[in-house]
Amino acid sequence: MRVPLLIGLCVVLAASAAFAGGTPNTGMGAKQLVFEFSGLSNLGLSPYAGGFGFRYFYADATGIRGSLNFAYGKDAYTAGDETTDDSMTLIGATLIWEKYMAAIASVAPYMGIGIGYYYQKEEINDFPETFAVELMKTETTTNILA
Repeated sequence: MRVPLLIGLCVVLAASAAFAGGTPNTGMGAKQLVFEFSGLSNLGLSPYAGGFGFRYFYADATGIRGSLNFAYGKDAYTAGDETTDDSMTLIGATLIWEKYMAAIASVAPYMGIGIGYYYQKEEINDFPETFAVELMKTETTTNILA
């Protein structure tokens, strides 16, 4: 009895929050600040990833977004008497073209295509040896209904 009630309450709260925000402005000349953050699961501090950027609509329902991205992760594990520490750091930038579809309440689905450039450094400390790997990569990203 409690689980269906809890699920129903969550659906009602999510729907009311979605409809309370109003329709997003995707008209020509509109500007938006973009922020994304994920991680900190179970109140830990690693790994996390995120970014921030800016979106500008140069035509109705058509915009361009630039953002700076970052990520960090660290892991330690033991096998027998050996301990290994791994860490990864990523810094990057993306540029994405977006085409928005009709907005429904406070949700504005879009399709987009973009390009990103990332610098990634991975360190593996396998005692007593330590080595680092540095990667520079360019990737193309396609977002559909993101």
